[in-house]
Amino acid sequence: MLLRRTSRLLPFVLVVAIAAVFGAAGPAGAQQPTNLGTYTVGQQMSFTLSATWSGQTAVTVQVVETPPGRTLYNGPVSATFTGSTYNAQVQINAQAVEPVGQHTIQATLRNSSGQTVATATGLITVQAPSIQPPPSTVSISCTPNPAQVGQNVNCPPPPVPSGFTSVSVSWNFGDGTSPSPSPSHTYSNPGTFNVSLTRSICSTTNTSACFTQTGQTQMLVHQRPDSFFAIFSGTVTLNGVRAPEGTIVQATIGATTCGQTATVGGNYQIEVLPASSRTGCGVNGALVRFTVDGRPADQAGTFDSTQAQRLDLTAGQASTPTPTPSPSPTATPSPSPSPTATPSPSPTATPSPTASPTASPSPSPTPARTPIPQDVQARAAAQLQTAEYVSGPTTPTVGQTTRVRLVYTITNPLNEPVDYSNTFVAELGPNATIVSVTPTVGANASSGRNAIVGGFVLAPGETQTITILADITPSANLVGGPVAVVTGGRTTGVTASGLSINVPLQPVDSTRINGLQGGFVVTAPVGPVTQPVRTVAPAQSGVLPRTGAGTGDHGNSLPLAVAAATAAAVILPLLAFRRARRGR
Repeated sequence: MLLRRTSRLLPFVLVVAIAAVFGAAGPAGAQQPTNLGTYTVGQQMSFTLSATWSGQTAVTVQVVETPPGRTLYNGPVSATFTGSTYNAQVQINAQAVEPVGQHTIQATLRNSSGQTVATATGLITVQAPSIQPPPSTVSISCTPNPAQVGQNVNCPPPPVPSGFTSVSVSWNFGDGTSPSPSPSHTYSNPGTFNVSLTRSICSTTNTSACFTQTGQTQMLVHQRPDSFFAIFSGTVTLNGVRAPEGTIVQATIGATTCGQTATVGGNYQIEVLPASSRTGCGVNGALVRFTVDGRPADQAGTFDSTQAQRLDLTAGQASTPTPTPSPSPTATPSPSPSPTATPSPSPTATPSPTASPTASPSPSPTPARTPIPQDVQARAAAQLQTAEYVSGPTTPTVGQTTRVRLVYTITNPLNEPVDYSNTFVAELGPNATIVSVTPTVGANASSGRNAIVGGFVLAPGETQTITILADITPSANLVGGPVAVVTGGRTTGVTASGLSINVPLQPVDSTRINGLQGGFVVTAPVGPVTQPVRTVAPAQSGVLPRTGAGTGDHGNSLPLAVAAATAAAVILPLLAFRRARRGR
């Protein structure tokens, strides 16, 4: 008699008869297990077990699949008696499950007392389904980016492909911390970090079909909001001609001076501080006005910390070579009414106005020379790549020495070699001393507080790296403010075709040194300070700590203050005299 389970039968039905012959006193022997077929994980299995034995009739049967050790059927069974033997059949309908491999199907038939009267054994083979591998790489992103030190960064994991489930996730945030399953992270130091994701996903129909996916992105972390300054650059025209070398350009927002620099080759580049760095300075969208040599520029810009902006500046009145010919026609009519005087003086007087226009064109070829575009010059100049703490107190402290490392690179962006014979000069601040200067090419000619590297030629695309180790020992007058590391300098070079590069070096102070603490400002040591406190000369009250060529915090002693006052007494009258001559 056939016992059917309530499970739905698929069209495919495998019927296998498994016989075991037993004597009257119990099992006398069994046939070898029969192969019941091969099934794919998730496929519906359907087969029939049949047993023949002698002795006592069976009333129940239990069918177990090993592995995974699950019961496929446990219930009543009807046996038929023919001649001297009993016969029973049980049909099994179940879904094939993992693990992949060979499974044993064991049927145990029992009498009414629970004693085993017969067994039947079969084998099935379970195979993995065909799985289409998912992509090995995934796209990831983190927000906010850029972020600030101490700010929570979140990197949402990409969705898991359909038909798979995630079994392990590991995030590496690139800052030396241990990998974590969490997509959120807080950075303790500024810098650029490579964020990577590694995860394992497995098929939902075959957990042995697992795959690894990886993703990568880059995080930019700033020390604090005041690193978000705005950058303007362009040409500078003063009184109708290119501004002289070293002309001062200032940026103001409202009544606050927020940036200062000096022209090089008639060009400028200026960093405008944000409000978080100096009260009254920039927020995105603020109007930025400029002065050139103290004269209002005709142009203004908008503070935007997300991108550098090109803005050519003009100031003053255009030089007036055009009025020169105007007296010439006035002088011409005056001799013309006197007919008598016309023959003799006229030829003599005529050349004199004629010579005047001849002199006018002579200066025009001089300004006609076009320099290398400023953006190209900027790419050919030294770029600060790393500014980091090395040793000593992590908080700049009066009278104590902290060692820092600055790494600059110079890359030739032109299509011809650039001769940097008298090139990189970094002027260190009065509270900084050079420990070592190491270039990858060229010669180190450093002296005093000037780090100088020259005597090398870079082919197109070639890069030079210069590493400066410096010690900073703040003076007492700097307490509460930053200490200048590099106050100025420049990069110069020439090409065989006559092109020249002349770009000032941007100042670097302690706010730009990664790894310093205490807000990057100088603190007083515990106990009395034996170093005398300097008096700041009034002439330096407008000096900016972070922008412009040659600006910064200067630890002047009393002799320096006297020297500054003496210089001011000599220079200021000369400047007044020069401006007075201009006004004529």
